Amino acid sequence: MEHWVEEGRRLVLDLHDVAEVHVRVVGGEVSVGATSGPTRLEAECVSGEPVRIELSEGVLIIEHHQEQPASLFSIGRPRAEALVGVTVPPDVPVDVKTVSAPVVAAGLAGDVDVRTVSGEITCNYLTGSVSVTSVSGAIDVDAVSGRFHAGTVSGDVTVSGACAADLATKTVSGEVTVDLDVKPDGTYHMSTVSGDVAVRVAEDASVSLDVTTLSGDLAADVDLADGSVSRRKLRGRLGAGEATMRVHTLSGDFVLLSRAGEQPRLELAQ
Repeated sequence: MEHWVEEGRRLVLDLHDVAEVHVRVVGGEVSVGATSGPTRLEAECVSGEPVRIELSEGVLIIEHHQEQPASLFSIGRPRAEALVGVTVPPDVPVDVKTVSAPVVAAGLAGDVDVRTVSGEITCNYLTGSVSVTSVSGAIDVDAVSGRFHAGTVSGDVTVSGACAADLATKTVSGEVTVDLDVKPDGTYHMSTVSGDVAVRVAEDASVSLDVTTLSGDLAADVDLADGSVSRRKLRGRLGAGEATMRVHTLSGDFVLLSRAGEQPRLELAQ
């Protein structure tokens, strides 16, 4: 099955036996959500070449590429933009790549892989393996409980209500903010060059902490057992220290917060 959506047109399709979804667009918007019924696709071509839709052997592909300029006179044409909305059964894996289009993914239990250059990424209530990457767009995540990995260059990463056992973030200058329900067997890694990192956990969390920095400031508002603090390192554990948290920055600051606390009690002076 193959469809083409011309500029200014909109297509709605109810599809059966969709096993995976791949979306490739330049600009516009992309949203992927869960449904208890069959897959439904809504696609609108705002500008540019037609949107191509193909379903073959359970693989759904939605593509919208930027037209290559045929001459100098066509260089100024508007960027390709498409509005794509897909609802799928929760366990269907989803793969999305965009240039500037923001992406929203919600309610999915299958694997989710989202990559964009400058688009913002929003993830809500995902329970599968999630990988999200952006160069300059922000990543905003709420209530993830599977494996979660995020990376940016300058975009900020904000994670709230996370109960994942495997969480990793990596940025260059983007700030990282994580509100985390620590799992006893959890592994948590955060790395930045100049971006600041703030992590908030419950008072009864059980986690071993290993934080290193070259020139950033370190602070905590919790009492760490077996604590060892210096200008460049902060180590210790909360509770039995069952989970593992490692944080590294070059010049970015780090703060560990408690949900019951507001201001840091321990701060290492420069």
